[in-house]
Order: sequence, then C-alpha cells, then structure tokens
Amino acid sequence: MVAELVKQGYEQSVALKGADRAVDHYRRSASASARGKMFDDCLHIAKVWQVNISRNARVLHDEHCSRLADDRSRYSG
Repeated sequence: MVAELVKQGYEQSVALKGADRAVDHYRRSASASARGKMFDDCLHIAKVWQVNISRNARVLHDEHCSRLADDRSRYSG
C-alpha cells in the first residue's frame, strides 16, 4: 500500500498514515465493493484521507499566514 501511494506521488510519511487508515478499513470491512477489489477499496480510503489532510493543512497554513500579516500591519504603523 505504501509503495503504491509513494509511486503515485505522495510523501512517505503521509503514505504511511494513509496506509494505516486503509488497514483500519480492511479490518472493519466485511467484503469488498466488488470481487477482487479490496486493495482498490483500501487504496481509495487512503487517498481520500490524504486529500482531506492536505486540504486541512493548507487551510491552517493560510490562516496562519493571514494572522501573521495582520500582526505585522498592526505593529508596523
């Protein structure tokens, strides 16, 4: 799972965490969405988790930069 995620361009650390989510999904699932598709289902779960993490990190970064800009404008005048 990790090798596939890294091959698709995800960072190693993020791929490891996504793979953990995929394993959790595997353990909770009674069956795959289709015959022989369990790996694909788990890979999908890992990708969705990583997209959500990336989006949240981007929002936090933007908020932090915005606060820094506000602080600078308050103290520069």
